[in-house]
Amino acid sequence: MPCEICGNDSATDALCVRCGRPAVPPEQALLLKDAAEALAGGNPNQAISLSQRALREAPDSFVARLRLSEGYAAKVAKGEKPLLAAAQREFDEALTRLPAERAAHEAMVALSARISRLPVLRELYATDFSALPFAADMVRAIETVQVVRPAAAERRFPLSAWLLAVVALAALAWLGLKLVRPGGSQPPPAPGQPAVALSGTQGYVAGTNLVVNGTADGRDPWRFMGNATVTGDNPCFRLEGDDASGASIIQEFLLPVPRPKHLLVIARTRANIMPEDQMSGLPYLWGSIRDGQGVVIQWLSGGGNMMHRAGPGTTGVCWGVFDLSPQAGKVELYLQQALKAGGTRAGNWAEFDDIGAWLFNSPINAAEFAKSYDGSPPNEAVLADDARAAEAIAETPAPPPPEKAPAPEGASENSANFLEAKAMYDRIEPGMSMHAAAQVGGMEARGSWSKDFGYSFKPECVSLYVIVKDDKVIRVMLTRDYEEEKEKHPGRILADKGDSSAE
Repeated sequence: MPCEICGNDSATDALCVRCGRPAVPPEQALLLKDAAEALAGGNPNQAISLSQRALREAPDSFVARLRLSEGYAAKVAKGEKPLLAAAQREFDEALTRLPAERAAHEAMVALSARISRLPVLRELYATDFSALPFAADMVRAIETVQVVRPAAAERRFPLSAWLLAVVALAALAWLGLKLVRPGGSQPPPAPGQPAVALSGTQGYVAGTNLVVNGTADGRDPWRFMGNATVTGDNPCFRLEGDDASGASIIQEFLLPVPRPKHLLVIARTRANIMPEDQMSGLPYLWGSIRDGQGVVIQWLSGGGNMMHRAGPGTTGVCWGVFDLSPQAGKVELYLQQALKAGGTRAGNWAEFDDIGAWLFNSPINAAEFAKSYDGSPPNEAVLADDARAAEAIAETPAPPPPEKAPAPEGASENSANFLEAKAMYDRIEPGMSMHAAAQVGGMEARGSWSKDFGYSFKPECVSLYVIVKDDKVIRVMLTRDYEEEKEKHPGRILADKGDSSAE
């Protein structure tokens, strides 16, 4: 049945790879149809502009990301080589939204041949995508393209990226595949199997380690910088940086959607020296959480547990639990060596093994698992307990938002901000769960937090602080931190309740 928006005869009820229906609203679907026509007519600039307009209203659209990557790829084929990075970035974004539709996967295979992303897809069809019923066909198509490309390289003239796409499509045709399989969406996966890729938008399988090769059995897909290597009969990652240039080992991984809200990053670590400054040369975990545009929205740092604290030659555990906002799309995880001013890394190596990243519904469950970590993934008991925590969180009723108290007649904005903050302060009590307090405050549950009423660095600003320990509120404060424009004074406590000695 032709697509009701663009007339694509190969569209299914679940996906039209030309305009993105039904996931994309009609207005944006028309923009994507026009973008496809612009590409076919040799106008990639117009295709890019139309795709970007569609993305503004449909930021999670797979087809919009696909079309934008195709637009950049077309410009690369015309000689604008610096745009290859943009094409690859949008391809990776499309990959995080890739549905379990054969047409979508065939389009990605064709595009990957043009922008040097074939190895990425080949690995995914051997791992995350292996449960898909057409995975073997996609692998054969990719391998056919990879066989053709070296032979083509021997010609006296280079093949354009567009020709590589034609080769990819020809490979699919040679295998007897249709560009889009008619007749509806793919059947659901067998019980117990993931819906589709771990790095896609179809969900997360509890207990899956998001870090690939955390046991140092090989170097891929880690990136090594400086004096970093894999060493030992029982292999592990080792850093031996100097004070002029540190060493790092880095891995990026995509975050599944939907997913639990808390990320645990963890590793078993060793150092041969415990320095006098208690820092220099020691192994630690660090990194960032980025949104779909690659912008850092949170750092993987702090918490006091991310650095090695065990004695010389003794195995310890570095870990941290981080709240994931809905915008989080990718994690960049670093294995590094610390350096304090006046200290030295010289003579101190740092080792990492059993590196993991797991998602938890409860930060308390994540921390309890980390405290007894022996390199094994979460067992059935841990996962069952965390599933129960998810049910409890879902069943916690959200209290109604506090009403903003009106300012007395003639009162300054300062008074209005205080009255609004005080209304929220009055509803949060010591002993309340972190999740309940966060709902009262209209915040994501992430441990201790603060909320400003009024603009920071302005005299009107009043701040509400909620201090949390072991998933319970232990102290609530109202403060006025700024008495004059851009001049910070010691926080003046306007109201305070709870046991501050427990902090």
